[in-house]
Amino acid sequence: MTCFLLPQAKTLVKILLTQRTTAERALSANQLTGYLSIGSEPLLPIINSARLTLEPTIEPRDSNFILRSAAGYYFDLGSNVTWDVSDFRNAVYQAGAKQRAGAPASQYCANVASGNPSTTACTADACSSFISGCS
Repeated sequence: MTCFLLPQAKTLVKILLTQRTTAERALSANQLTGYLSIGSEPLLPIINSARLTLEPTIEPRDSNFILRSAAGYYFDLGSNVTWDVSDFRNAVYQAGAKQRAGAPASQYCANVASGNPSTTACTADACSSFISGCS
């Protein structure tokens, strides 16, 4: 179990992931300060705490995940990391395309719920019971 020393550090990681940040879509220090509602509190200790929680054996500036570009901060998943949310969003997109083409979305739901979105897709409507079961 990963324990964040600062509660804002956990929130920071969630923000960077849910905003799907990249080097091109980084969040500025001002944006992060606003999202975190920290006012004039310094941001760097929160970023370093998040980095150390994810990678306790590194110097914070050497993080492999929470990086800084000219535009701001972003979370680098790397090319060898899969993220279930990305897979699910792709599946939802595919289902929408198939549904617009005339196929019923319900036929795609079961395989997504069972963890096999690569061959099928799901819409939020058709899979509302699956989605509501997620925490």
